[in-house]
Amino acid sequence: MQRKDFAERLNASKNFYKAKGIECETQPSEKCPFNKCDGGGFLKFINWEKKIDAIDNPEKYRMKNHEIEWIEKCDCHEKIEMDKLIAERVSAAGIPEKFHKAKVLGFRIDCYKSQESRDAAAIAQKMAKRFVERFEEMENIGKGLFLYSRTKGSGKTRLVSSIANALLSKYQRNVLFIKAADISAQVRKTYNKKAEITEEEVLEVFRSIEVLVIDDLAVDDATGYTEVLLGKILDHRMDRQLITLITSNRTLDEIDSLYQKGIVGSRVKKLCYEILMPEESVRDDEAEQEKDLVEKILLGN
Repeated sequence: MQRKDFAERLNASKNFYKAKGIECETQPSEKCPFNKCDGGGFLKFINWEKKIDAIDNPEKYRMKNHEIEWIEKCDCHEKIEMDKLIAERVSAAGIPEKFHKAKVLGFRIDCYKSQESRDAAAIAQKMAKRFVERFEEMENIGKGLFLYSRTKGSGKTRLVSSIANALLSKYQRNVLFIKAADISAQVRKTYNKKAEITEEEVLEVFRSIEVLVIDDLAVDDATGYTEVLLGKILDHRMDRQLITLITSNRTLDEIDSLYQKGIVGSRVKKLCYEILMPEESVRDDEAEQEKDLVEKILLGN
């Protein structure tokens, strides 16, 4: 009260803040697609007029802090939550971790050396892209894809994982990715006396999932036992017109001869449209590049 100059400065400061009205304290960042929040999905607001008034009249705002400072969801919040959900579903689907973020448009054509392989990769990518874009039409007729290449490491698993990721994120379909040889292993676990799940329950998961991805069909485990299991799974999926995506280094005709009861081949032909992948391994090139990098690390430049 004795320092008028101080009182004037204090009042000037109060008036300055009151004039700010309602202010967003969250600093915008490029991490937010709308450039509004800091990328965390929330905006913090403060009403300076009420905050200053609360300093002079604390009783008036007792238990009313939410009128002075509060949090609101940013426009990007829904996208952040959806991205988290998709990441969880991708992980739960069993898609290989190295392909969790793989996208159809990110499928590289230029990594193949021969023009023939690049042409094949370009066609495969175009068909995969169209499959995703017009998925609901394909779903209506129950037609999936069969990605074939005799060469291991040609990009089949990468491309089918990219398709699976797109179906998860764009259409929110339930997806299950499994190696063909692991199907029988999963069923055999139920034969243990301590098993908490039955063979029928395991098979029902494969039979009823909206999108089933079978990787490396007929590569290692083309036995009669596996054929019967696959037959039970594919039969139900065929009847229900559920989407099945398959990769293999065997042609459809070869699958017929490998599974001698004829149960698998005919059902795959009915369920899937065949796409030819390049007959060139990009995995070998990746291994060589990694080898060069390791040598630089261990041996120096």
